[in-house]
Amino acid sequence: MKNDEVSKIKIQHPITKIKSEVDISPKCAHLFNKITERDGAWRIVEEIKKIISPQEIMEDTLEQKTWEFIGESYRNNKRIYEAIHIHMALYDHMLEAQKIEGKRVHKGMPLCWLYECFKSLNFSAISKRYLMLTLIEDSITTENNINPDKSGVYFRLIWDSGIPEHEFLRYSKEIFQKYQENEEFGFFPEWILQNLDQEWMTEFPSNVEGNAYIIDKGYANYLHSKMGDPKGESLEYLASYLMSCIPGCRTRFRQKTYSTDHDVICNIDGIYNDFRSEFGRIFICECKDYKKNSMDFSDTAKFIQVLNSTKSKFGIIFSPTGITGENKTINADREILKIFQNLGIVIIVINSNDLDSICNGKNLINLLRNKYEKIRLDLRIKK
Repeated sequence: MKNDEVSKIKIQHPITKIKSEVDISPKCAHLFNKITERDGAWRIVEEIKKIISPQEIMEDTLEQKTWEFIGESYRNNKRIYEAIHIHMALYDHMLEAQKIEGKRVHKGMPLCWLYECFKSLNFSAISKRYLMLTLIEDSITTENNINPDKSGVYFRLIWDSGIPEHEFLRYSKEIFQKYQENEEFGFFPEWILQNLDQEWMTEFPSNVEGNAYIIDKGYANYLHSKMGDPKGESLEYLASYLMSCIPGCRTRFRQKTYSTDHDVICNIDGIYNDFRSEFGRIFICECKDYKKNSMDFSDTAKFIQVLNSTKSKFGIIFSPTGITGENKTINADREILKIFQNLGIVIIVINSNDLDSICNGKNLINLLRNKYEKIRLDLRIKK
C-alpha cells in the first residue's frame, strides 16, 4: 500500500492511557475529531456512509478497518450504545454492498463487536444471538474449516458461553450445509439461524434487556419485500424472525400437528413481571398473506379454535391486509372482542402498517403491549 493512501492517527487506550498509531483512510481522518462531541456518533454515521461506498467495505480494506476503529473508540470509552450504532451501520452497509454487487460479503467483524457491546450491557440473550450470527459468518467464509487459533468466535462460544466443542463443530457443519442449499437467503446469517435448532439458547434474558428490541432492518425488509408468495412462506419467516428478536422468545414455524398446521409457535423463557406474564409460556401466531381480502370471520373463528384446543390464552394474527371490521367492532374484529369476554383469550392483529414500522425500527414489544391492553381493557381508539 502506498504511503499517500494511508493516514495515521494516535488512539489512546482508555485504561493504560498509552497512545498507539493506527492506519486509517485519510478521507475519514476528520471523523475522529467528532468522537468527543455529544452527538458525534449519529453525525459520523450519516457522513461516513457518504464517504465510504458499500463496495469499499466488501473486503478487509482500510475503509472497513477505519469504520471498525471508530466503533471501537466509542466502546473503549464506555459509550456502548453509540458503539452499537456505529457497528450496526457498518453491518447495514455490508448488506447494501451484497444487494448492489449480488455477492456475499463476510460480516463477521461487526457482528462480533456487536456481541461484545451487548455483553458489556449484560444483555445475555441478545449478545448470544450475535455470537451465533458471527459463527454463521465464519463457518461460511471458511467453508466449515474454522481455525481455533485464528478465530475469535471459537473461544468466545466455548470459553465464554460454554458450548461444547462437538456442538460447535456440529453447528459449523450444519451452517455451511444450509448456505450451500440456498445461497441467496444465505447472504443473511439471520435466515440460517432461523433454520438451525435452538439448543444454543441456554441463557435467560437479563432484567436490563427485557424491553430491548434489536432487529436487522436489512433482513426484515428483505423478507417484507418477498411477501405475497403463493405459499406464504415469506410472511411466516418474517413473523418468526420478528418474534424471535424479543429476548427469551423461542420460535418454531410451519409446524404440523395431527389435525392442523401452526404457522409460528412462540415459547417465552425468563421471568417477566409485565404484560407478557399473562400470555402463558406458549402462544401461537397465524399468518395470512392475502393480496386483497382481509382475514374474515371464518378464518378468525378457526384460529380461535386452534388457540382454545391448545389452551393458549394469547395469539397473534399477522395479516398485512388486516381483518374484516377492523376498528369498527364488526365481523372478525367483533369476534376477537367476544372471544376475550367469553374465554379470556386475547388476540391481536399485526397489519401492513405495523409491519412497515417494525421492519424500520419500531419496538415490537411496545406495540404488543399497546394492542394487548386495548383488548384486555376495552380501550377506545384515539382519533
